Amino acid sequence: MPSPQVSDETRETDSFSAVESVGVACARASIVALVLGMIEGTLLGKHASASSGGIGLATAGLLLPAALASLLPGAFLVRWADDAPKRQRLAFAFGVLLLIGTLVHLSAPVSDPGRGWPLRVLPLELASLLTLGWGVSLMRFEPPLRRAAAFVGLTLVVLVQLYANRWIDQHRALAGALAEGSFFPRLMLRFVLRRFS
Repeated sequence: MPSPQVSDETRETDSFSAVESVGVACARASIVALVLGMIEGTLLGKHASASSGGIGLATAGLLLPAALASLLPGAFLVRWADDAPKRQRLAFAFGVLLLIGTLVHLSAPVSDPGRGWPLRVLPLELASLLTLGWGVSLMRFEPPLRRAAAFVGLTLVVLVQLYANRWIDQHRALAGALAEGSFFPRLMLRFVLRRFS
């Protein structure tokens, strides 16, 4: 029995749906990376006594892969916490994780971060990524907004990545401070982009 023919229009629709799904994931990851990157970059810039306003965007660019990865547990937790009581318990658990991460981070010596600093930042970065990943996974994009969000997400990912690479090349000293004072951006700088290795 001959297999049914798939029309070109159906193939185009399926391809565009795949692009939409990727674009929406990029939009969610961009929100996570920009929120966390701007906060962490600003704090690291103040710690390094730097006035460069671009450190936040550069940090966001370095956090994008981790932000994308945070969507996986985020989507799982959205499916698991399918009612209000579960969501409240989950929000409380994330609040506790953020508090613990902050306390671990504040226990690090401010004057000389040293080699142990990135590991002390890890709990706070991880808790923030998981919390934000869950938060953006709760966002629903209806069909009229879904296509626009997909295009914006794809554009943001490309632009923020390009900006981060250019910023790193132009601000080597600040990028070095970023590598010493963070965990996930440090991984990107040292092992993916091969800077400061």
